Amino acid sequence: MNIGIILDEISQDFQEAMLMVKKVEIKWVELRVLDGLNVAQLSTKRAREYSRILRSNNLKVCGISSPLLKCYLPGEENKGSVGDQFGFQISDYLSHLSIVDHLMDIAEIFEAPLIRAFTFWKTSEFSSSKIEKIAESMTPLLLKARQRGFVFAIENEPSCYVQTAAQLSLLLDKLSSTNVKALWDPGNAKLVGEGEKEGYEKVKDHLVHVHLKDFKVFDERVEFVIPGEGVVDDAFLIEQLSRSGYKGVISLEPCRGTLEFDELKKTVARLRQLLSMGGDVA
Repeated sequence: MNIGIILDEISQDFQEAMLMVKKVEIKWVELRVLDGLNVAQLSTKRAREYSRILRSNNLKVCGISSPLLKCYLPGEENKGSVGDQFGFQISDYLSHLSIVDHLMDIAEIFEAPLIRAFTFWKTSEFSSSKIEKIAESMTPLLLKARQRGFVFAIENEPSCYVQTAAQLSLLLDKLSSTNVKALWDPGNAKLVGEGEKEGYEKVKDHLVHVHLKDFKVFDERVEFVIPGEGVVDDAFLIEQLSRSGYKGVISLEPCRGTLEFDELKKTVARLRQLLSMGGDVA
């Protein structure tokens, strides 16, 4: 098991964030925003430049943290609110389909095995018929992924239809494809009431990637804190992942805008301690 981080969680300044990652000896980064530009908007030329810099600094890319399918499900255009797209302010389905090939080109340049995707803005209740519609709308992505040998990692996200590990498992069972797996964010699931143990049991057979965030609630107001200081039981998560033989990356996503070096250093040290207790190495 390895520790990684979504790079712009430290800073949107690529060089500044990269140097901090090197100082704490993290080897894996996940790419979402680089120097203020969403990864989906990178030209292949610019991606090659960033890739060369990462390789020269012995850093590997564990995933492309794209905004794919953070858009409206066909037929539901403009029926609900739009969540955070990290600079990619496009919410129609056909436009999202049009960037799939480009995202795979970008992933190839960075030698990233995974491309993140979501499950459309939530404008009504989650249901079995909604799973059918989501699965149908994802079919073009899976065909492209199969042709080029990519895996789409589907994340549970509070602003989208699939918010929990249980819902994510239902969708993946429906899709039944080796080219789509689970990107489990237990913090996102806990925000909508799903516990870590319940979530892990639902998603463990589909798991390919993990995001780790933490939060506290003050008078019904959520405040994100560095992992280990809030309500998310990361010790339990790491214990279960270690026992299961999970060999992927746990990517830090503190959701604090920026991350001070002392906060990053403290968090990474704690996670390494938890990993060592489970007999795993980061």
